[in-house]
Amino acid sequence: MTPRAQVVFLVNLLQDVNIIRPLLHLIAAELDVPQVLAVTDKFIERDKNGIWGAELREISQATGAAISVYDSAWTAYQLLQDRCGVIVAASESNLGAHLHTHDVFRAAPASYLKLTLQHGYECVGFLQNREHVLAHGHNVSFAADVICGWSEPSMLTSVVATERAKLCVTGPSTLIEIDGGPAPARTTTAAGLVCENLHSVRLNVGSDTKSSFLGSFGEFCRHLEQRGESVVMKPHPGGQYVVKNRVELPPNVELNNNPIYKIDLGGFGYGISAPSSIVIDLAIAGVPVAVWRDQDGRMDTSNFSGLAFIQETRDWIAFKRDTDLRRAAILERQRAFLQSTRLLIEPKEIRRRFLSLIGNGLSAMANARRSRRPLTQAHSQIA
Repeated sequence: MTPRAQVVFLVNLLQDVNIIRPLLHLIAAELDVPQVLAVTDKFIERDKNGIWGAELREISQATGAAISVYDSAWTAYQLLQDRCGVIVAASESNLGAHLHTHDVFRAAPASYLKLTLQHGYECVGFLQNREHVLAHGHNVSFAADVICGWSEPSMLTSVVATERAKLCVTGPSTLIEIDGGPAPARTTTAAGLVCENLHSVRLNVGSDTKSSFLGSFGEFCRHLEQRGESVVMKPHPGGQYVVKNRVELPPNVELNNNPIYKIDLGGFGYGISAPSSIVIDLAIAGVPVAVWRDQDGRMDTSNFSGLAFIQETRDWIAFKRDTDLRRAAILERQRAFLQSTRLLIEPKEIRRRFLSLIGNGLSAMANARRSRRPLTQAHSQIA
């Protein structure tokens, strides 16, 4: 019997959607193979506002991918048995938060090639900061056959020796351009974008870190209000700190909870964020961006060295002024930073590498499955 190949995407964390979406569109456009969105029941619990469930349904409609919910590795195994192909996870490791994908990878039939994607610039098991190490240790491992990194291997300093042979540099999947997809609409007149990821372990360096960020943000907004200006606040898709904690925002703040791929980043005059992948997104989009750090310098921001740093409210105000007066110099500094990171950010090359990896994986798994003979047949021939 000819094996039936498929590509299965495991969806566990809310932020997974942003990482896997371009690959689903790429496969739908280039490869004649069924796709499945295997969604954990925990994902549905986390999606309290239904935002990301709606996104999955939209992706399903656009790509033809089937959606199936699983509540255990055994349930997921039933989606995989008697088939072959490629399994992709945007967040998979031996850490507790990734248990629901890690266990599926461990239980998956040998007829599947398992891919784990680096899902952020600073990412456990790929490139960790000091707070990552304190929270999770140095020895993060994967059940994947291949781990897809963003940068040259020498820059991914947190990949342990036992995982190095698995590393394949693909670049960020989010930079794959989707053919025929609608461009993000410009729906705001605000010049600036401020992003919060206050849930992150990066900010667990002191009891006042979160309040310090929000305090400076509030004072910055009052300064803008006096000038008749507004700003957009973008919460982290998974953390949702200002939403979950019902933080009262100043009247000139527009809260934007849309997926990042539905926001026109290039339309903003400047961006400000605590250390987060959105900083990289803004730099690539050619937007002047500043990295916020706590006033005592306790937070590890070394992976962002070379970019503009701000701390107190006066720094926020000065940076915004500089984006008008010294924009070209800031953007040149950001280009130098991106070059120093050795990030693969060329969309066509990223597209080519992912297409080659997944396409070759599908062929290899299908060919291996065809070549296997039933045990009874092999035994009779040996006898």
